[in-house]
Amino acid sequence: MNRLLWLCLVLTMTSCRGSGTGDARTSAAPRPAPAVAVVGGVYAMPDGKGAYLLSKVLAADEHAVHLRSYGETYKEIPRTVDTQKLTIMVGHMPLAPDGFAQSRPILISTEAVRDNELEGYRMYLDAMRQ
Repeated sequence: MNRLLWLCLVLTMTSCRGSGTGDARTSAAPRPAPAVAVVGGVYAMPDGKGAYLLSKVLAADEHAVHLRSYGETYKEIPRTVDTQKLTIMVGHMPLAPDGFAQSRPILISTEAVRDNELEGYRMYLDAMRQ
C-alpha cells in the first residue's frame, strides 16, 4: 500500500508541475520514452528509491496518458515483461502528458491493449461526458 501512495503522490506532483513538452514485442534494450506516449507501451519508471515500477499505456491523447500500474518493483530495468503475470496496483490512472514525461518513463516493450484492460478507461470517459 505504501508503494501505491508513493506512486500516486509522485505522479500527482509531476502532473502539477509547469508544462514540458495480447503478444509482447520486446525490444533488445530499454529506450528513452518518446515525446508522445506509445499506446500499449510498457514503461519502467524510477521510484525515487533506486528501483523501478512498471506501467502500461492504455490510451493517450492531448489531455491525458491513461496508465495501468503494477505492484512489482525491480532493482534493474527488465528487458522483457509479461504484464498478464504482474499484480495490478491501479487499473486506470489518467495522468497529464507533462506528468508522464516528467516521471522519466523508459519504454521496455510494447504489446496490444486488451479489451478487459480498458474497463476503467471507459468508466473515466463516461464520467467525463456527464
